[in-house]
Amino acid sequence: MAPGKMFIYRAFTLTEVMVAVLIIGMIGTLTYGVFGNTLTVRDRAMEVGLRYHEVRQGMKRMSREISMAYLSRHYNCQDRRTTTIFQKKESGGSDSLLFSSFSHIKMREDANESDQNIIHYFVEQDPKDRTVKSLMRREKNRIDDEPERGGKVQVLIPNIKELKFEFYNEKQDDWVDDWDTEHSDNRQQLPLYVKITVEVEGAGRSKEVFTTKTQVYLHSTDFVDGLLISGTGFTACPE
Repeated sequence: MAPGKMFIYRAFTLTEVMVAVLIIGMIGTLTYGVFGNTLTVRDRAMEVGLRYHEVRQGMKRMSREISMAYLSRHYNCQDRRTTTIFQKKESGGSDSLLFSSFSHIKMREDANESDQNIIHYFVEQDPKDRTVKSLMRREKNRIDDEPERGGKVQVLIPNIKELKFEFYNEKQDDWVDDWDTEHSDNRQQLPLYVKITVEVEGAGRSKEVFTTKTQVYLHSTDFVDGLLISGTGFTACPE
């Protein structure tokens, strides 16, 4: 250093420091807002996806079980102990469907059960939240002469608004709203197709409608009086 010369060390002024802190704060605020919105969108997408999955799985199960519906007149005519049925009713603004099916799955080895069961879909108050209605599924894994009673009840799709069924009448070549194999012209006859419509409360509390169709594979029931069922000794009972 030459004699007589001095170096002046300059630092940031208070104003410059405050401006720098302000800029850093603004950047942090914007970054936090972006990440916050991203997390909100992610949570919303997951909520919607889970709700759609819940409804789709429920309707997929309904389609599979309805497609396996069947009717049979093969029982002991003098001592009838079994009843097969396909019956739609309306209650509280929603439909219910009661039917016999080949959709039962045995969960225990060597269980005294078969693939036959009684299925009942209906809408009632959710057992865990009485303020909402849910689509209920009742399964009875033994066919008897009281299909309206017994069985295990579970929630199939929670928090729904409405359940509707429509049936394709092959003879009329048209969709109809009612089907009852016990007390109608459709006695001992199943529909060719069934349309299922479920109105649910979406993730954002908006109403959404889901619709699907399924084919009933055993819809043709051309019974012959006197037909012997192998191994039972029973015949098709006359009307």
